[in-house]
Amino acid sequence: LLKVKGDRALNLQHSLLDLGFDSLSVIDVKNSIETELNVTLSVNQMMSGPSIATLAKQLTQTLQNSTESSSEDISNSNNSSNPWIAYHQTQSDAKTRLICFHPLGSSASLFQHWSNQLSSEIEILPIQLPGRQQRLDEPPITNFSELIETLGEIIHPYTDKPVALFGHSMGAIIAFEMARTLQNKYNTQPVHLFVSGAKPPSETAWLDKLLSLSEDEKRQYLLDISDIPETIMNDRALVNEFMTIFNSDLKLVESYTYTAEEQLACPIASVSGIDDPILTSNELSQWSNYSTGSFATNRFPGKHMYFDRSQSLLLKLIDDVLRGR
Repeated sequence: LLKVKGDRALNLQHSLLDLGFDSLSVIDVKNSIETELNVTLSVNQMMSGPSIATLAKQLTQTLQNSTESSSEDISNSNNSSNPWIAYHQTQSDAKTRLICFHPLGSSASLFQHWSNQLSSEIEILPIQLPGRQQRLDEPPITNFSELIETLGEIIHPYTDKPVALFGHSMGAIIAFEMARTLQNKYNTQPVHLFVSGAKPPSETAWLDKLLSLSEDEKRQYLLDISDIPETIMNDRALVNEFMTIFNSDLKLVESYTYTAEEQLACPIASVSGIDDPILTSNELSQWSNYSTGSFATNRFPGKHMYFDRSQSLLLKLIDDVLRGR
């Protein structure tokens, strides 16, 4: 059911998320198990990323019609000691750390395979916000200033090596504000800021428009920009879960207020999909106004979530930039 290659050694105590499954593929597993075994699994518990051992135990109890209540639900008991950083693979010979921020309604699993596709000179630290995947039971943060203050405390200890920042969509605004925080509060200059699929931070018209949408219109917007299969979006329980995360992140972005400060000094690379329906080339270029450092734009094949089509091109750009090629 998991479709894992037979030559791969599995740790049965690891979360499905740590084994390479993202939220959508976990839901595929859920649907397959329900079809094959004629059982019903909780969406919330599956999206939190159970281990294989815990999942097997719960399924065994269900199939045996056990009358004893289980003290262990289907949840991920193998969280990192630091829940803010997910899928982190330490690179002993790393020269640069790349801290990654996921987009609205998404999670750190977007970056979970990057360590295997970039040079070992680059160490990936994907940031996982509360209220999703392994942190599903935690209340989401909906105050942007509070988030940036917390992230500064989380990230600063990792600045003993040069640090670059990458963020997509909402994550780009978080990355931008983290660059300003590192520069102004911690006297640490990021070596590069990559902003992906994002309008400049002073532009708010898009948010006003999004906030005015009905729930059905927000659902359609999420479907249009995220490439979530329509079969999944037609599952009411799944839609409710995605929309809960989406609306929490929307509140987070709504709480953001851009304030004019001293420009960044680090270089900025602004990237997007060529066919992104919510972003223009001119808006990409406007990011040049936020730093005195060098600036470049790149557009890759794909729409707003262009990663599936052009991830290799994006990672080559990041690798080349951070390794000085």
